[in-house]
Formats: sequence, C-alpha cells, structure tokens
Amino acid sequence: MAPAGAGAEEEAVDAASFVDESQYGFYAAFRGMFMLTDVGDATISPQPGTFAETDSRPEMHGGGSVVLGYRWSETLDLPLRTEVELIHRFRHDFDTTSTTPTTTIRYKNNLSTDQLMVNLLYDFELDSPWRPYVGGGVGVARHFSDVFRQDLTAGGDGVHNGNFDYNFAWSLQSGVMVRVAEDWAVEAGYRFNMLGDARSGVFPTGEQVTAENYMAHDFLLGIVYLF
Repeated sequence: MAPAGAGAEEEAVDAASFVDESQYGFYAAFRGMFMLTDVGDATISPQPGTFAETDSRPEMHGGGSVVLGYRWSETLDLPLRTEVELIHRFRHDFDTTSTTPTTTIRYKNNLSTDQLMVNLLYDFELDSPWRPYVGGGVGVARHFSDVFRQDLTAGGDGVHNGNFDYNFAWSLQSGVMVRVAEDWAVEAGYRFNMLGDARSGVFPTGEQVTAENYMAHDFLLGIVYLF
C-alpha cells in the first residue's frame, strides 16, 4: 500500500508543477481593456472669452494591446519580466465651448491614442498556480485630435481640424496571471496611465485647443501564449 500511496502523491505534485512552475523565456499576449479616461484643465490659445468643457465627467470606452515579453526567471534568477506593448485607445469625446458677448464657438474633439510602452513587471512566486504582479512602464503616446469647430452664433457647416501630438507617457499597474495549460495563461489587472497633453491643430481663425493632463484607468483582461 505504501508504494501506491507514494506514487499517487508524486503524480499530484507533478500535476501541480505543470501549472505553477516558473515559466521563463518569451511570451506574447493580447489584452482587452475597459477604460475610464479624463483630462485636467481645458485651455484655448488665444482665449477670447469664457472657455470650458461641455461635460467634464470621465469617459468610458475601450481599447486593446499586443505584447511581446520576456521572463527572466532562469537567466537572472529573479522573478522579473520585461515587455514591449503597443496600445490603441478608442476615442475620448472632449467637447468644449468658447463664449464671448457676441459669439459662441463649439469644439467637438474626438481624441484617439496609440502608445508604445516598455514595461518592467515583478512576479510574486506563490505556492499556487496564481502569480500576482506589480510594475510600471514608460514610453510615448501619440494622440490624434479630430476637432469639429462650429460657430453657433453665425451658423454654417463648421470646420474640421486633425492633428497628431506626441507625449511622454508613464504607467503603474498590478494584476494576476494564472497558467491554465502548458503553453497558455490568462491575466487580469488594473493600470493607471498618464498620457501628457493633447492639442488640436491651429484653426484658420488662429486658435488652438489643448487638453492637459490626459489620464486613463485601464481594467485589463488578457490571454498569454508562452513560447
């Protein structure tokens, strides 16, 4: 009976190690994101009158990212991962109004963002299939500001203006990954992003709209392939 019991115990250990053993080397991932985005102060230059956001509440929308990462557990004997991540954020509606005693101008801004980030993550190696992690990233955010300017006093069709703007971006994040098969894992997490400023182009009338301190709260769900 003792050898049979020992064999069953060894089989259970092997089954557990299949899931929670330290994985090292390259991996690729896709992350879907639900986001809350917001901007700080809205400004216009030059400012002819009263200028304000139409609705200053955070926006809810989505996005996604693709990731190529490397896990250094074997090479450095440290539970660290590095990633290169390309993120796309769908539009953030950023609408403002400029008012003077004689005119009211509305600016309807559809703001979308692409990010290229380098992330450094630390895994907490527990005696379980679950791997919590914390980390952060730095990179560049490219905002595309598509603005429709309309003079509500004079009427007419209005004018479109599109502009790309590049900013330094940084993030802090935490989450958990669990390995579900030999080559696959899933993850869930949260990330805070600071994306810099976003500027419209200069309109023929000379003004430029700026969204300062653009930030995003990301709620992540991802699938990971382990090479």
